[in-house]
Amino acid sequence: MLINRLSGGLGNQLFQYTFGLYLELIHRRKVLTDAAYLSANRGALLLTQRDYSLDIFNVRPRFCNQWHLALFQQSRYWRLNALAEKLFDIRAYQYVEESDNFSGAEHLPRHALLTGIWQDYRYVQAVATELRKQLQFRHRLAKEALHWQQKIDNQPIAVALHVRRGDYLKPHVAQLLPPLAWDYYLQAIEKVQRQFGAEAFFYVFSDDTEWCRTQFATIDIPYAIVPNRFDNQPFADFQLMTRCRHFVIANSTFSWWGAWLGTAPDKQVWTPAQWYATPELNREKRSKLVPPDWHTV
Repeated sequence: MLINRLSGGLGNQLFQYTFGLYLELIHRRKVLTDAAYLSANRGALLLTQRDYSLDIFNVRPRFCNQWHLALFQQSRYWRLNALAEKLFDIRAYQYVEESDNFSGAEHLPRHALLTGIWQDYRYVQAVATELRKQLQFRHRLAKEALHWQQKIDNQPIAVALHVRRGDYLKPHVAQLLPPLAWDYYLQAIEKVQRQFGAEAFFYVFSDDTEWCRTQFATIDIPYAIVPNRFDNQPFADFQLMTRCRHFVIANSTFSWWGAWLGTAPDKQVWTPAQWYATPELNREKRSKLVPPDWHTV
């Protein structure tokens, strides 16, 4: 039994779901999904509260139940008793955490509950065909969002530009993922315009639209700020982002997936060189996360 635990927001859940598909590919058996962890940790100190978000797609994960999880919880309890380890096969049910000593997806115990983010573009590439089939949006956009979709679709060089602030402004989050400097966006915009000229039209997606209005008012480019909330349609802004042709993404898995799901055959993606807060984290993690054919700014 393999159980893949979900945590975090939409972008992280997509990486975790992808890792589950990868496990099914290499182990030739079904992987169960633990979504209960999201609600179980609601109210936990320092954690940004998240809900199960993959239901915006036509995915059909097989969810584990409380009895599956109980086996792993018991394994932790019984491991305290050496005699019980000999009498019962509880040791077979192991927690496997993503860490520096993770031995790889190919080398797992028969029964494992996997916890981690699994942000690695190679897992995505390995299951890309199946993943694109499954990550079709379940619902059409409603009236207001559909109006934005039509504008994006009619724009020859529609460039999604994502600004993530929100929880990144909290000190404990910024220690890992700091909000990007305005200079990053200025440099990225310059590179986009150098390649596409005046035809490039920027659609700005952000959780802080007021900050974006202030910043973008200081430069002379064609742009529009897309609302980050639409009535009764969670993640409509994400769905709109995927309609763009090219992408300037933040250090955020939200826009990472927005860019990856873009379907333009000539798609170009610009990414920040400094994704994480420290050079050490950047060296360790960024090369796994960012595909080599995406541009670095």
